Order: sequence, then structure tokens, then C-alpha cells
Amino acid sequence: MQVLKSFIWLGTFGILMLGTACGSDKAKEEEKDRSGINLDIQSDKGNVKINIDPSDMENTLKQLNDGESVEVVDFRKLKELLPDKLAGMPRTRHEGEKTGMSNFKFASAKAEYEEGDRQLEVAIVDVGGVGMLITGMASWSLMEMDREDDNGYERTTTIDGYKAFEKYDRQDKRGELALLAENRFIVTLKGDNLTEKEIRQAMDKIDIGRLKKLQ
Repeated sequence: MQVLKSFIWLGTFGILMLGTACGSDKAKEEEKDRSGINLDIQSDKGNVKINIDPSDMENTLKQLNDGESVEVVDFRKLKELLPDKLAGMPRTRHEGEKTGMSNFKFASAKAEYEEGDRQLEVAIVDVGGVGMLITGMASWSLMEMDREDDNGYERTTTIDGYKAFEKYDRQDKRGELALLAENRFIVTLKGDNLTEKEIRQAMDKIDIGRLKKLQ
């Protein structure tokens, strides 16, 4: 499932950025071959078909954005939600950015925490009103999953009333916890050499409630 999320997100964004740089040249050279790339995505609105055509970026962006335009928050506000210390480790990196084009924008803040061989990466992303981007980055929010074996598990759950996804490898002591808040903010934690409890407690230290006030 992680591969699917990465494919949809990276593939869609990569195609969009590539289309901006070279779509016009291709349009002139190969008019008859501009059929674009089709995505067939299962969403909360049913089966959604999207045609990504580098020669028609306006229509592509409209499809991805479900026809809505929601301004993303200032990434500096997102950075404020990442504390100086998490899971008993000091913050060693802190950054944020706002990027995109036209109505297709997102803001993000990231932080890294480290002490010895213990590491934690935290990211908060605001995708505004881009519904299909949520589908790509948080496809788990549209399904129910509960899988476990001797080494670990991956499952969907709820945290403070929000849909969440957690995955943990007990052998490597590596885990991931993600949450979708207000249908636009995706909070992701990835920990190495941390217990399940430490990762969950780290999520609890992030003031998710403040995200609603940032809209």
C-alpha cells in the first residue's frame, strides 16, 4: 500500500511539473499523440477517472482540485506545531515550504529528532482543497485494514476522531503513524529504534486540534 501511495503522489506531481516545463513543445511536435495519462482512482466519491494531459494543465488542475480552490496555510504556522523535543529526543532539523502552481499548491513542515540510534521524522502537509491529492497521499483514509503477523502489523484506526494508519515492525523496531485531519492536513511520523508506545505518544504531543483553527 505504501508503494501505491508513493506512486500516485510522485507520479501525479512529477507529471504535472514535467508538463509545465515541456508540455508546449510536445504539443507542437506531436499534436495527434496528446492523449495524456489516465488515472483510475477509488475515492469517497466513487470511482474517479482523471486524465493528466500536459498540453491542458488548466483542465488537469481542475480535475485534481475537484473544482474548488482552498488557500493552504502559511507553512510557518505548521512549523510551530513541531515541538523542540519528541520521544525524549531533541529536534535536529526543522524546515518548511509552500510550493505548487495555479490552484495546485501545498504547504509542509518537517522535523527530525535524533539521539544515538533512535530517530523520528515528522511531517505535516496541508493540501488545501486538492481532493485527489489526499487520495494519493492518504489512500488508507478511504479503506479499512487490519493485518498482523509474528513480526508486526499494519492497520487503520482512529485518533481523536480522525482516520489514521499505523504500521510497525517489531523485529526492526521501525514504525509509521499517519493521520488525516480536517480532510486536508496529513500528519506523518516515521520512527526507527522506537517502541510502538513511543511513536503513539509522539503523535499525542502534536497539537492536532490547532490545525482546525488554521483553516
